[in-house]
Amino acid sequence: MSDARRFVPFVIGALVIFGLVAARMFTGDRRLAEPPPDEPSPRPEVETVLEVRPKDLFEFPGDWDQVPKFTATLFYPGQTSWEWLVGEEHAGASQTQAGDACQSCHARAEDELGRALATRGDLEPDPIVGKRAAVNLDVQAAYDDEYLYMRLAWDAQDPGAYHALWRFDGEEWQSFGGPKPVGEGGTPSYEESVSVLLDRFENVRVAPDKRAGFATSGCFITCHDDSRGMAQGSDGAGKYLPMSRTDGEMKSEEEIRELFHDGQFLDLWHWRAALSNPVGYGNDGYVLADRSADTGRVSYSLSEDGPAWMFDEKKVGFKTARLDEMQRNLELFHLIEGQTAVDFDAEAEFQEGDILPVALVREPEGSAGDVQANGSYRDGRWTVVLRRKLDTGNPDDTRFVAGERYNLAFAVHDDFVGGRRHHVSWVYIMGLNREDVQINAVPLAAKETRPEES
Repeated sequence: MSDARRFVPFVIGALVIFGLVAARMFTGDRRLAEPPPDEPSPRPEVETVLEVRPKDLFEFPGDWDQVPKFTATLFYPGQTSWEWLVGEEHAGASQTQAGDACQSCHARAEDELGRALATRGDLEPDPIVGKRAAVNLDVQAAYDDEYLYMRLAWDAQDPGAYHALWRFDGEEWQSFGGPKPVGEGGTPSYEESVSVLLDRFENVRVAPDKRAGFATSGCFITCHDDSRGMAQGSDGAGKYLPMSRTDGEMKSEEEIRELFHDGQFLDLWHWRAALSNPVGYGNDGYVLADRSADTGRVSYSLSEDGPAWMFDEKKVGFKTARLDEMQRNLELFHLIEGQTAVDFDAEAEFQEGDILPVALVREPEGSAGDVQANGSYRDGRWTVVLRRKLDTGNPDDTRFVAGERYNLAFAVHDDFVGGRRHHVSWVYIMGLNREDVQINAVPLAAKETRPEES
């Protein structure tokens, strides 16, 4: 047999294989063809989760059923400011200036006050339809050798699990959601939050020679006519203490530093459903010349001129959210640094209706991260457990000592609101292992430790 004839079977076999492949391609069988490189992966089905589970960075070393419960009734304050309280329009101005507590006239009248202030024209020029007059906040507190624990629980009109958003309209990203009141046809989107404002017993006053102060008038000494959202509000001014001003002008930096070193500030813990809870923290700050974060970094960063971050598609299976998905799942759509988020890619393909959060959530650092939090939502109710060291060693924190008393006030931002639209409480007294107070932080039994087995 010649060499040429020896290769004939191989040539015929190759032609047969080529023909089969060609036939499959032309008859619609694409099993051997590679998919187009730009074909998107199918979007994963979003699980329905209508609750928020705690991050569980810590465990409460006791039984909350054995801890005394105090219920504070928070009311809607409208634009009530310190200036209004001591002005001629307030019938109790002279008593307020003299240092009489608000409760001396308004005890157990929170619901009535809230109803009046939610609609009163001079103190609420822009009312929210259906605004609740009052919110009941259950408060419990306990401590061990190292930490103070505080449990706060309230019924929410809406979960408020997410904050403000960006929405792609098919051409560009637009601001979407935001707090109530929104314009006609608008969709509110804003987080639920709870705040604790606290101080040593009868410490901060409106002036050194005055009896009136936080212990008598509560958070109202931090709210002023020129604060944001108030009667003469500007974009710059926030909360501040009267003693930080002289004739309406802020004192010098040296004077403010001296007040701070003298402990003349209010400690502020702020738990936020979207901007701190996903990483298991609250934000620790204080009020003096303004509302300030403690040293370090807070638990979030906000994008201002459009999205700065997007979801990491390789990790979570999607690069954007959809509004209906966010309504079905209250946990999934947070941009968390190092976990679910990457830098925004303006060259990526987006569809009309795509949603991205305004905020990147991250673990706080330094004194700003002193307050850990386990926040959970179920069946219309938020329960938040805060934990902070009794003594952080930081000058911007209140030190807790067994047997001592402290003044506390609370605020809840509920039903998609921010700024001044919260519900606020009177001032209450908390004591560590004291019976003569409204909120008794009880000592927890020391944990038993087993000797190591030899």
